[in-house]
Amino acid sequence: MSKKIVVITGCSSGIGLETALQMAKARDKPYKVYATMRNLGKRGQIEKRGKDMLNKTLFVRDLDVTKDESVDKFFTTLIRDEGRIDILINNAGVTQMGILETFSLNDIRGVMETNYFGAVRTIHAILSVMKRQGSGRIINISSMLGICAAPFAEGYSSSKFALEGFSEALAPTLRKFNVYLSTIQYGPVETPIRDREEEMFARVKYDRVDDKTGQLMRNFRLARDDIVDPAKSDVQTVEEAAKFLVEVVEDNNPKLTYPSSDFVSSMLATKLKDLTGESVVASASKSFLGD
Repeated sequence: MSKKIVVITGCSSGIGLETALQMAKARDKPYKVYATMRNLGKRGQIEKRGKDMLNKTLFVRDLDVTKDESVDKFFTTLIRDEGRIDILINNAGVTQMGILETFSLNDIRGVMETNYFGAVRTIHAILSVMKRQGSGRIINISSMLGICAAPFAEGYSSSKFALEGFSEALAPTLRKFNVYLSTIQYGPVETPIRDREEEMFARVKYDRVDDKTGQLMRNFRLARDDIVDPAKSDVQTVEEAAKFLVEVVEDNNPKLTYPSSDFVSSMLATKLKDLTGESVVASASKSFLGD
């Protein structure tokens, strides 16, 4: 049986790295995994952990999803060498948390460039190939903040909302070609992104905003630390998150959306029950900003 060609973006750490390793070592599932990252200088961890699979079922390549030329070069080479692509997992992403007034528009554009346009670029590059094949899976990694936004995460939430809308719009057309597009809404996951969020919190410019906004930001940080406490059962490990992603890949009856936990499912259900949206605003205000 020929190996399925898999491309995963954002594999220098976290869910992307763990998923690439799990799929590359799956002996009962013939995958040939291209684990990509923007900076190959960060390939040390995946190459160390996957040394027995390197250049057999695991191939580490550079791919910057924010650059047209990088995306074009990677996929042109891939299709030339492999002749097909079976599974695309758009995992590359960046986070952003803080006070909106203190960010420049370029800061916000940068988040959108990776989280939204990065996925659009890779999909645009492979659509004609998958249509011609008459088969394929595309999985866009979203977030619970792509269905229920959070205060002080406006840039990040909007990028994931955009990804959800893009995916929902494209999915019906792709199914006419036997190509299935799905999104995964992850809740809190113990990944290196949390460390980057802590760095962002440390750089918040409280002196540039009014006292009330500053206090609400402090309330948000405390509430967020409690919600994503690893000791709580609704925080997934990176291994659990990757295992869930692999299960989505192997679902023989693909769905459009996959909430990754009961915690995320309950948030989505709450939002859908209230068409006014007021319950979302009230919940976010109470959970993140204090009574």
